Amino acid sequence: MNVLTLRIRLAALDSRTAVVASVVALGDGIAILAFFTVGLLSHAVEPWTYSIHTLRTTVPFLAGWLFVTPLVGTLRLDTLSSPSKTLRYVTLGWIGASIIGAAIRATAYFPGGAPLEFVLVNVVFGLAFVLPWRLCVSLVGRRARRHPV
Repeated sequence: MNVLTLRIRLAALDSRTAVVASVVALGDGIAILAFFTVGLLSHAVEPWTYSIHTLRTTVPFLAGWLFVTPLVGTLRLDTLSSPSKTLRYVTLGWIGASIIGAAIRATAYFPGGAPLEFVLVNVVFGLAFVLPWRLCVSLVGRRARRHPV
């Protein structure tokens, strides 16, 4: 294998990795939005009627997740194909994202404040949405790694 062939294969691998990471990140965003939608509905707020409120409630935690994800490594290929790493890194990442999101939410720019009870509920129930999705991804990733196309 010459250097050019190696570079072409690495470029193809990098582009596939980028596509997979983008799809997983989009799924993360959908899971987080679903979590906050259910949360708002449980407080008798219709997210589709109050879309600005829904965004202002969700954005701090999406921002926290976007910040924490690369630091923790939740989109690395070894994490995406390992249920045990997914469990550890996504849990750690969501705790960090919840703390960052709560800090942003505690400012005057976002509604609701961030009492400790809210942060704890956010960590537990947020994980109940994000973690199953990511564990499914890791099981598919593990299978794909064992049986490449």
